[in-house]
Amino acid sequence: MISAALQQQCQQWPAEKKWYRPISQRAAVCIILDQQPDGLHMLMIQRAEHPNDPWSGQMGFPGGKQDLDDANITITALREASEELSIAAKSIQRVGRLSDILARPYRAFKPAMTVTPIIFAANDQLSPSANHEVQDWLWLPLDFFQDQQNRQAMQIEKAGLSHELPFYEFANKRVWGLSLMMIDELCHLLASE
Repeated sequence: MISAALQQQCQQWPAEKKWYRPISQRAAVCIILDQQPDGLHMLMIQRAEHPNDPWSGQMGFPGGKQDLDDANITITALREASEELSIAAKSIQRVGRLSDILARPYRAFKPAMTVTPIIFAANDQLSPSANHEVQDWLWLPLDFFQDQQNRQAMQIEKAGLSHELPFYEFANKRVWGLSLMMIDELCHLLASE
């Protein structure tokens, strides 16, 4: 469980809703926070290795595309947490959201996707159980990501060009890309009190 003050901060965060949401494919991720004895933690997954998955093996948050029968984007996040980690909706409580992020298409002729990060607080001690989409899951301490000395840079090649991107490495897991963009915003939220 997180403090009432942090819940209020999350609810009042001025998350940006992108104007192109109605014309793009939608997806949601579930950022689950828990106050543990050694500080505030977030639950992350490592995606299973799969040759057809552009995010194969990467660290991220439980989440995925919005289904046609999902009543809203929060339901999408809850459904994905249930499918990927067997986390029941009653075990977590929505406390806010972060800004939408545009996930550029990874293949030609694929539509862009607007990803909405939904913040949840754990109501109980969670016991995740990973499905076939998830290789591993772990609780990561947010103070590790708030310390800029832990931030590193890596080079990646894309379309014949080299790009330098930031990342964090915790417990031999590399966190970067869209997930790190969400964590950076979450760290700004936490620093806003």
